[in-house]
Amino acid sequence: MLSNIYFLGGIAPCGMFLGGYLMYWVRFKYDSILGYRTGAALRNADTWEFANSYGGILWMKWSVPLLVISELILYLWQPSTAAFIMLLQVIPVLAIIPVTEKALEKTFDRQGNRREEA
Repeated sequence: MLSNIYFLGGIAPCGMFLGGYLMYWVRFKYDSILGYRTGAALRNADTWEFANSYGGILWMKWSVPLLVISELILYLWQPSTAAFIMLLQVIPVLAIIPVTEKALEKTFDRQGNRREEA
């Protein structure tokens, strides 16, 4: 019988995948309370759309390896690693911010206009 620890190890990655799916496929209205909300993303509707699509793709891509790694670590060294797994799962949840901000900076200028492709 599977332990509850395996279920708990999958909550964050599955939540990330669902959140990423919603950010990418469901078009939240600009300046909605849902979605990727930073100063750079809220400059205009174009930056908002880009940030939500880009961040959503990242979360979906990162959630699958995170689920596999989390469950594998729990299987091999359970349950003493439960706290470590929780800390491990926080990293990709928060890492979306600097990665998406870097992509916004590369794609848009300070006024929110798309940069010319070289």
